[in-house]
Amino acid sequence: MKDIKNRTIIILIVVYLIILSSNFFIINDKITGRVLGTISLMVESPDADNDGVPDAVDNCIDTPNSNQQNSDNDGVGDACDNCPLKTNPSQTDNDNDDVGNACDNCPNIYNSEQSNLDGDQNGDVCDNDIDGDGIPNVRDLLLGNKTHIKTNIHDLIIKIDGSENISRDFNPVAYIEFSNDTNNFLEFEYNFSMNQTLELSKVTIQKQTATSENGFMLVKGIDSPIVRAKTIFVDNINKTRSSICIKDYEINSIGEISSDCNSSYETKILCPGSVGSYTCLDFNKQYKIQGLTHSGIIETSDDKKEIPSTQYRYKKKLIIPEYQEIIKKALFDILVEIPSKYKVLIPRGELLATITLINFGDEIETNVNIFYTIKSLDKIISTDNETMMVLGDTSFIKRFRLPKTIEPNNYILHIQIFYNNQSAISYDSFKVIKLEKQLVKNPVIILSSLMIPFIIISMIIIYIYYRLKRLNRK
Repeated sequence: MKDIKNRTIIILIVVYLIILSSNFFIINDKITGRVLGTISLMVESPDADNDGVPDAVDNCIDTPNSNQQNSDNDGVGDACDNCPLKTNPSQTDNDNDDVGNACDNCPNIYNSEQSNLDGDQNGDVCDNDIDGDGIPNVRDLLLGNKTHIKTNIHDLIIKIDGSENISRDFNPVAYIEFSNDTNNFLEFEYNFSMNQTLELSKVTIQKQTATSENGFMLVKGIDSPIVRAKTIFVDNINKTRSSICIKDYEINSIGEISSDCNSSYETKILCPGSVGSYTCLDFNKQYKIQGLTHSGIIETSDDKKEIPSTQYRYKKKLIIPEYQEIIKKALFDILVEIPSKYKVLIPRGELLATITLINFGDEIETNVNIFYTIKSLDKIISTDNETMMVLGDTSFIKRFRLPKTIEPNNYILHIQIFYNNQSAISYDSFKVIKLEKQLVKNPVIILSSLMIPFIIISMIIIYIYYRLKRLNRK
């Protein structure tokens, strides 16, 4: 009886093993399958993600990955590995940002995007110098450099107060320019004293391509209230047109400007001319548009079929009477030039500059306020202002006395004019050097300096002579 019981147990074990290795399966306590002379049994193997790979051997049980790719060979498939290129079988993720500690550039601070502006080992959220310029974030008000700007302009140059060194502290209000070796593209004043950071990685500057029929410029990401006096330059490539269309609204593409310049936030201006707070000046190869906030600008068709020639527009002479009604006031631009003789100065030296006001509009007597500022890269040295009545083009010489305490450094003379709710800006640079002591070349002083030692020596000789004479008498 005991042998029978043992045999029964053995038979049951064998049957169980056969079931485990069979090609068929059991469902609802019923055996289904094919009969091929013998009966085979198949047991279902679990596959939670339905990727065709049983859970027992699936390296991502809950994530479909039929190819079972595992780049770092850590036993966890790429599809569910929080560091697919770095071995981390434990999948530790302290900040729960789905990026494992092994490859997280901020393992203890949530940053699933892993943004890293300067490309160092620390992500932006845990980097005390995000752009790697040597200035801590707590006082760095300009993040990034020209490589972070989204632009199609080659050899882009950024200058702040006339200097390409943008990894430094700035004046409370600084003048920022974007240009290359041949053209200006964008200028504006930025109020750094408001402690609002200007992030260059969020800035877009796009211009027309070589195949474009019309010149255009799209500027995005520089529309803060602390940006003042924004000016944009647009290439004049369509010589059959002399108008521009402004879309003073943040747009993603120049194609969002309507063909007839008649949509929301759009303003058409015949150049030179002004509408509201906008002014357009024509410099033949470029239009200079002032008074902007957001800004997409494109050359557009004129309202008249006939237009002034480029030559006459550049000379500010409108040959069609109807056009004379468009410009009803003065439109000034300003140019400041420091002669080469005054480019290098010493403390208490005299700075001289030639200032030219160019009127693109009517020769109407206009009250112009002029503000002068001498400043270094991080400090304002002196300010001055004056008001004058200007009729047409005007040029004059302005002299400034540098303070005795001014330090050797690079400086700029910054000039801004205000008139009829319009403004224009220009500047030029100069350098102050240390005053070296030099030999005075005045003949009288030179002769006097030579006589003093002679007199002293003569007096010594005379004293010795009379002393010896007295001794001899004794």
